[in-house]
Amino acid sequence: MSEATQTNPILVVDDHPDTADALTRMLRKHGYQAVSAYGGEEALRLLRSLRPAAVVLDVMMPGTDGQQVLRSIKGDDRLCDVPVVMFSADYTYETMCESMRMGAQDFVVKGTVGWSELCTRVGQHARQAG
Repeated sequence: MSEATQTNPILVVDDHPDTADALTRMLRKHGYQAVSAYGGEEALRLLRSLRPAAVVLDVMMPGTDGQQVLRSIKGDDRLCDVPVVMFSADYTYETMCESMRMGAQDFVVKGTVGWSELCTRVGQHARQAG
């Protein structure tokens, strides 16, 4: 049964293709459109053309990291209302607080929730924004 109602895809950003692709497949299994980006630079290129329903964003990536991407999203008038769920192995208090202060709607530590729960949480943020 499909949970999705959004027309724009959810953008999954992670520098580990296996992680990005697994979450993208799981989101699609839950009825969402989803697209993978394998780093911050690719995410920034895709953001304006996709205008995603939500973004799932890793923090620790080489080059342009997740917090830089988050800052770009929240600083862009066309994208600032796109919900961002940070999804990272970096669970330091400072990183979590800084991400939320910059405008992330949620912060999920990798390995602490199952794929289905993560999909549900991301979907809820996408629907609330839409």
